[in-house]
Amino acid sequence: MKNKNTLMNWEKIIFFLILIVTFISNYWIVSVRNGFIFDDYSWLNTVKFSDYSDIFNFIPQSKYNDRPIGTIFIKLLFDSFGMDYIKHHIWLLLLHTINTMLLFSFIKNVLKALNVKAIFLPLIIIVIFGIFPRSLMAVQWEAAIFDLLGATFILLVLNVYVLKNLIVQYRVFHTIIIVILYYLALRTKEMALTLPIILLIYEIMKLSILHKLSLKVMLRSMKQHKLLIVLFLIMISYFLLLNHLPSADNMTEDVTSPYYLSFNPIDIFMSLLKYLTLFLNYSTADFTFTKFNKLVIALIAVYMFLIFISLHCLIKKKNYTLILVCFAVAAAFAPVLPMKNMQHVLYLYIPSMFLSIFFGILLNYIVSRLKLSSLKISFILVLISCGYLLTFSEGISGFREYWMSVSDNNRISIAQLNQIKKPEKGATIYIENIKDSHNVFYYGPGFVNNIIFNDSTIKTILNPTNIDKQKSHIVLDYDNGFVTEIERREINQELIIEETYPNKIIAGVAFNKQQSGNSALAVKGLNISIGTKIVANDIVLDTIVSNDNVATAVIPNSMFENKGVIKIQLKSGNQMSKEKLVTVD
Repeated sequence: MKNKNTLMNWEKIIFFLILIVTFISNYWIVSVRNGFIFDDYSWLNTVKFSDYSDIFNFIPQSKYNDRPIGTIFIKLLFDSFGMDYIKHHIWLLLLHTINTMLLFSFIKNVLKALNVKAIFLPLIIIVIFGIFPRSLMAVQWEAAIFDLLGATFILLVLNVYVLKNLIVQYRVFHTIIIVILYYLALRTKEMALTLPIILLIYEIMKLSILHKLSLKVMLRSMKQHKLLIVLFLIMISYFLLLNHLPSADNMTEDVTSPYYLSFNPIDIFMSLLKYLTLFLNYSTADFTFTKFNKLVIALIAVYMFLIFISLHCLIKKKNYTLILVCFAVAAAFAPVLPMKNMQHVLYLYIPSMFLSIFFGILLNYIVSRLKLSSLKISFILVLISCGYLLTFSEGISGFREYWMSVSDNNRISIAQLNQIKKPEKGATIYIENIKDSHNVFYYGPGFVNNIIFNDSTIKTILNPTNIDKQKSHIVLDYDNGFVTEIERREINQELIIEETYPNKIIAGVAFNKQQSGNSALAVKGLNISIGTKIVANDIVLDTIVSNDNVATAVIPNSMFENKGVIKIQLKSGNQMSKEKLVTVD
């Protein structure tokens, strides 16, 4: 009993140590150098100029990126903290910590439901998930909230599903909660789609361990699980709906697009292999799988060996656990496997929960062979240290340094944009000397301008071939993050003559004759206001201004007695319009 209490105390100590190391190893995420970046500006622009009612729709309207729950979360952060990215990122790191705790809780509840004693297994699993950095790209930026928050809802479903059977008196309540959480997970990230398959795998695993039933009998028994049937119906319906919806710019149909979907079994299998190697590959700083090399082939060989062990356990020992977890890993990856042209590190986060379980079970086998509790504890501590040290590996260090260098340039650009006078409403901002896509202006383009200047009507053009100088605009020069204003025109405040009435005068003939017998010239233009004067041949005339941008003044007869031209301008304070010539024939 005393030994058991000692182990329980150590479990608590190690659990809190893991959470602390999780925060320390990811501390750079909440540092000054990790600002808003890449797709962040697209989502920040969306939430800044949208109401909550505009964001949410119950049924998806698009095949890709229709994720209102995650978008609402971003809006909550933006409405609370504005552009204070450190506060945003604190919440992202907090969510990852919550996910780590939820995964720990799930494994503990599963072990309890299966009547399995493995006190160190939950700890090993959350070390891999919480600290090992290869799958944690989803934690470090706003645009990945869909993976991060999606994982939260998935883990909540898993926890409540296991509790449903452990606490029988709340089964109906838990059933309703599971359906709601599954819907929220789907509307946060499509990777939650295959969650019912994972729950089915859990039910099969439970029957295989508790009742030693054959696979055929276990599958037959699934008919009794009405909740699973409901979840499968939701999954199938949602998939069919998404499959018939359009995608923006046909990105899932264009064979050259990174998001092109191929349901060829060979393509799907190759995508799975690439993702599995990405999870263990700490030598590359790339965001995506790039090529097969010796290390990748070696990692594939490792996985093949582990699959062989899983099959050996199944065939020789009738132990379904490892092979079922393998199927759970494949199910977790399934929604992104059809994207044959891109295997992205970002998409590792949700499947890493199940990869962590798989590797955790293997490592726990080693721990179970250690006789002394002190050796078991030492093993966990070494594993925590390895996870932390991997944050300094070549691939992760290179990835992090590149990320922060892009972020540094973005922060410089935003700081300088904040010093630039706000453009006029509807103005165009031309950005010259943009050399690559890794700059603050690329997304939109120019969503950052709309955000900083709080104007959704501003248009941004990168590397313009020509500039329309007749319209309101700003020209900015971009140099590795540094932004300089080199030209500006503000026609909304500029006095502009559009037309004169008349626009041609006959010498010696009165026009627009007034009651006084004098001739009057009317000028229609932009920004004419009370106090604006008509200037004719450099003579300021008494002027009457109406409320429709029209000014009228009496023209001295001497100015049109003979053939020639009358130079007409508008004057307001120190501002003078460009001249317009009225011909006298």
